Amino acid sequence: MRKTLLIPFFILALCNLAFTQEHKYWVGDTVNVRHWPNQMPEAYMDSTDYYLKHRDTAKGSWVVLYWDKEMKHKYREYKTADSGSYTEWYKEGQLGEKYAYPVEPDGIDEDTVWYPDGVIKKLAVNKDNTRQLIMYYHSKKVRQIDVSLLNKKEVYPFNYDWVYTEAWCENGQLIGRDSMKSVRPFLLTSYYCNGNKRLEGIIHYGHCYGILKMWYENGQLKSLEQYEDTITSNGHLNRAGIKTGKWSYFDEKGKLIKEEVYKDDVLIEKKKY
Repeated sequence: MRKTLLIPFFILALCNLAFTQEHKYWVGDTVNVRHWPNQMPEAYMDSTDYYLKHRDTAKGSWVVLYWDKEMKHKYREYKTADSGSYTEWYKEGQLGEKYAYPVEPDGIDEDTVWYPDGVIKKLAVNKDNTRQLIMYYHSKKVRQIDVSLLNKKEVYPFNYDWVYTEAWCENGQLIGRDSMKSVRPFLLTSYYCNGNKRLEGIIHYGHCYGILKMWYENGQLKSLEQYEDTITSNGHLNRAGIKTGKWSYFDEKGKLIKEEVYKDDVLIEKKKY
C-alpha cells in the first residue's frame, strides 16, 4: 500500500517542478525582451524598463531577467501568476525596487525604490482606498508627494483618481501645488528654488486662459501670453487654451526681444527687436 502511494506523489512532485520552472532571459535579448522608457525616471532605478514581450510562459512560473548575457546578475524577478509583484536589482547587485501588487481590491499595494547605496528614492503605499506616493532626494528630503483615491466604479485592476501633487526643491522651497481643482478655473503658481516665481496663470482642465506670465530665475519677466477666456452661461470656460492677442517676450535683462499677435490660435503678426 505504501509503495502504491509513492507513485502519485512522485508524479505530483515532478509536475510541480515543471509548473514552477524558471524562464531566464537577459535584457539585451531583443527577440524576447522589450525596452520601455520610464516617464518619471527620477522615481525609478533607471530611465528604461525591460519587460518580457510574450506572456506564454506557464502560469505560476518564475521569470528572471538578467543584466548580462552570462546570466549572473539579476535585473528583475517575478512570478507569472502574480499580476505585477516583482523585485529588481542594480547591475552591481544592490536591491533597487520591490513592488507588491494586491491580490484583492482592498489589499495593500506597496512599491519601494532605493538609490544604489540603499537610501529610499520612492515609497508608494495603497491602503484604505488612498494611494500616496512620496519621492525623495538622495539627502532624504521630500521631493514630491502624489495623493490619489480609489475609483470604486472601476473593476479590477484597480484605478486611482489623482487628487493633488506637491513638489519641493531640495532646500525646502515649494515649487508648486496642483490638484483636481484644475477641472475648474484656478490660479496656478510655480516657483524656482530661490523663491522667485516661475509661472503664474489661470488653469482649467489643463489649459490656460486669460493672462499667463513666466519669469526667468533671476526674477525678470520672460513672457506675457494671452489665451481666450470666454465663460459660458453654465460657468464653464469656452475655448480655453486658444491663443489670442499680443504675446511679448523679454531677455534676462528685461529687454523686449519679440512680439507675436494671435487670432483664433493662428499667428497673424510677428516682430523681432
